[in-house]
Amino acid sequence: MTKFTEKVSIWDIENKNCTEEEKNALLNALEYTIKKMGLARKSWYALEDYYTSKINGIDRFSLVIERKTTAGADHFHAVFENGNKYLKVIATF
Repeated sequence: MTKFTEKVSIWDIENKNCTEEEKNALLNALEYTIKKMGLARKSWYALEDYYTSKINGIDRFSLVIERKTTAGADHFHAVFENGNKYLKVIATF
């Protein structure tokens, strides 16, 4: 399993109906997932399984992450969804 020690850099965010608090909590969950989980090319997660998700109000979100390699660099395309709430993030290290 690969563990990353660098800070995740956000390249782009598309937000639909997520509050600022939800957005920040989701970005923290994304960074945790990328650093700790050791990602395959595409992964799906239920955030209700994350320890702090209920405290942060994001326990009903799902997360799909796809890792794409361009010019030798990995980019992570993440989509969080919960009903009519949607947050799409492109991140890298």
